Amino acid sequence: MTRIGLPYFKTLEDARRYYAPVLGNREVSQKIERGEIHIGKPQINAGEVLGIDLDKRYYVEKVGSRPVLDIQVDIEREDYPHPLCTFKIMIDDEPFQLDEWLNADNTLERKDSHIKVCQPELFKQVAEVLSFSDNELWAVLEEAVKNEVGND
Repeated sequence: MTRIGLPYFKTLEDARRYYAPVLGNREVSQKIERGEIHIGKPQINAGEVLGIDLDKRYYVEKVGSRPVLDIQVDIEREDYPHPLCTFKIMIDDEPFQLDEWLNADNTLERKDSHIKVCQPELFKQVAEVLSFSDNELWAVLEEAVKNEVGND
């Protein structure tokens, strides 16, 4: 299933708590006035299941759909001590970017991983959106590198 977070919250206080790290109460109220976020349960379409996460933010899951995945790979060979491989990932039109060191044999550095140190939550989010295990996502990224290196 594909999970999509919605700008809907159970209560005003839930929205304020969610945005507290970046927005004040006034800014949250302005977002509500502009229709950028909403309080209350959203309408859903056929083939969708409504859920609510721990932050009291609503999401929908599209039943039976497979996300559309597109990965672009950019390898910066000038980086030291290893080249940095940037993955620009589009999942159903939602962009993500992960960066990982590339070993001399053109495999991803998983032991001293840049992703594990600097982007663990983003990696987890991408895996969840795709309904992949960590190993399945690593395999997809490795395959993307192989395809890119083969095109050099």
